[in-house]
Amino acid sequence: MAFKKIEWKENLSYEDWLKERNKINGIGESHCRVGASSISVLTGSNKWKSKRRLFLELAGLYSKGFANHRTIQGQQFEASVAELFEYYNTDDEVYFNNFTTKQKERFLNKAEFFGINDEYPNFSASLDYVPFYDCSSPFTGEIYAPNTPIEIKYIDEFVYKSWDDVIPMHYMEQVQVQMAVTGTELAVFVPMTNDGVLHPVEIERNQSLIDYLSYEAGVFAKEVTKAKILKAKIDLTEDKVEKHDLEVELEELIPFDDVEDIVDLMNETKEEGEEFKEVPTGSEEDGWMEEYQECTEKEKDLKSRKTELRSRLMASSEGFAGVESPDYKCTARGNNHESKGSYFRVNSKNK
Repeated sequence: MAFKKIEWKENLSYEDWLKERNKINGIGESHCRVGASSISVLTGSNKWKSKRRLFLELAGLYSKGFANHRTIQGQQFEASVAELFEYYNTDDEVYFNNFTTKQKERFLNKAEFFGINDEYPNFSASLDYVPFYDCSSPFTGEIYAPNTPIEIKYIDEFVYKSWDDVIPMHYMEQVQVQMAVTGTELAVFVPMTNDGVLHPVEIERNQSLIDYLSYEAGVFAKEVTKAKILKAKIDLTEDKVEKHDLEVELEELIPFDDVEDIVDLMNETKEEGEEFKEVPTGSEEDGWMEEYQECTEKEKDLKSRKTELRSRLMASSEGFAGVESPDYKCTARGNNHESKGSYFRVNSKNK
């Protein structure tokens, strides 16, 4: 196993940092790597970014910077959350006293490097923090291994309460890729909710999950590489017919998925004309429009039925945490739930 650090240059601007990251992930290069924070796009556990957008980015076909109030807030509070974890103790009284007296129990370093590993050629990782010197676990007292990923998150309290587990799947996949790249057996996930409460947990390496993620990244990387080759051929040819055929082949290679971000992506890349494109009855586009209209009508009926079913399940759960059968599990918490407040969800046990 060969973990390699690619150190950031001093006083690196964001633009230069982005160029370095893009180079490592293979944009404009022959290779392709998927970053730890993007791996959940491939599995579908990421509900905010489409696979199509990631594909276009890594193939060097289209890219647009992404930021919103939440990402800005997360970056702003990252250093503060990390510092609070340096004071953290599982005993609140000790924790509060540590902070008051400025007595830190551990020290962290900002991870100013990119990580790659030749055992996982289609992964890359950019960590938040790593241990400094003898950095101890607040849970076991054991010393963390060098390069143990310490992932910092600043989130809304209602988001935290909606999680089924201590770490949702899209973050679980992120830290597993980080552990794969760094070769570590443990990662520390440190979310802080906007009520000021830290919720740190230690996540153990899951090799089966890492192998699955590595496989998905490898399949995706092969398709991205095909797209790069097609794009190079399109740029080189002067034959209009050949160029058109290559463009059609390239478009067929770019994935579609059901993440809502894909609508934003199409709006960003769509060229608008004044006239409507005319298609005949029975055409593919005509069928899409008919099906969309049918889905709209079904959606109205389904929304009403879902509301009714939710009410019935909530009523049936009176005095219980929910309803469970051999095939399904319904979590139905009311507002008076002592730990996480109101929450409703139905899961299939067969998935």
